[in-house]
Amino acid sequence: MLIKLFSLLVEALAITAMTLLLPLAPLTCALLSGRLHYLRQYRVTLVRSAHYLFALGQARVISRNLRRRLGLHHSSAESIEGSCTHCGRCCVNSSCVFLGWHEDGGSHCTIYNNWFWKLTSCGSYPVDAQSIETYGCPSFKSVPIKVKVVARLKIADRS
Repeated sequence: MLIKLFSLLVEALAITAMTLLLPLAPLTCALLSGRLHYLRQYRVTLVRSAHYLFALGQARVISRNLRRRLGLHHSSAESIEGSCTHCGRCCVNSSCVFLGWHEDGGSHCTIYNNWFWKLTSCGSYPVDAQSIETYGCPSFKSVPIKVKVVARLKIADRS
């Protein structure tokens, strides 16, 4: 219980700090992605960043990932199966400021595979059934791993 409260506090502080720094979001996005359109479209980027912060808080992304990284998230043994269909749901329910769309409806990430992307939960998605369920991902599924326990009988040598 204390760990959950701690992670929620860290999350609240992080989102508060990002909200206070929101006017710098377009510059930050441009620097992280190497794309100047975030600066050229300052207001659009600012609004998208605000929506992203709201969605980030609603999905409890920071606190969930903090507990997982600290090894405090207990999940059953599972295997993740599937492949990305570029629906954009895992991008915090399509609200990520770095999420872009192709004309065919597929999504793309403007920071995909860069150093910052690898630090975020995006770089490891999906990690468990909860993350798949949180975003309603249509292309990945969690399959429980069945562990067979083989009992060995010890036969004592009574000679």
